[in-house]
Amino acid sequence: QVLPWNPRPNDAVLRLEVSSGALYTAGQFTALPGYGRGGVAAFDLNDLSLLPWNPQSGGVNDFAFFRERVLLGGNLVPRVALRGTEWTDRISGSRLDFGRPTQFTVQGIGRSGDTIVVGGDPYFGFSSASLLAVNAATGQQPPWAPRLTDVFLGSISAVEGSAEYVAVAGLFDDVDGARANNLAVFRSSRA
Repeated sequence: QVLPWNPRPNDAVLRLEVSSGALYTAGQFTALPGYGRGGVAAFDLNDLSLLPWNPQSGGVNDFAFFRERVLLGGNLVPRVALRGTEWTDRISGSRLDFGRPTQFTVQGIGRSGDTIVVGGDPYFGFSSASLLAVNAATGQQPPWAPRLTDVFLGSISAVEGSAEYVAVAGLFDDVDGARANNLAVFRSSRA
């Protein structure tokens, strides 16, 4: 039976994730009754109240959590240049000066231990889908960045991680020259 809780976002919710007793949401909404929210919000799972987490970036497609930080991914706005990721504080949502933003629109994020894998759409005109790893502890990007290509415009639509594997889905024909139609699984590195 559905609970009477109804936060009434004013547009679509596209992504849900539970972490540390909170329900994180992302979507096309810009407000909840009495609160402005730029497409992201978090709710306390104990009493379903709205939490103060309020990043000032819209266009979020996915997120990943690491300790006291949240990595947002999407086509983030407002922006000065193309920025597909940014780290925020887990409580306030304030932007953190940590790591380096991706230079492509992020569609999916998956975590595998201390590694976060980010995938998305390349710059217009490039046929290579964008996929890279981020060390969540340091914010650095290790050299792992397989090239996923398609006859037309390759893209990554989803990334899922576990302790042993990372799976990516999207529109691509091969990975680093080997055939892999639209779905690929990588072994996670053991650091």
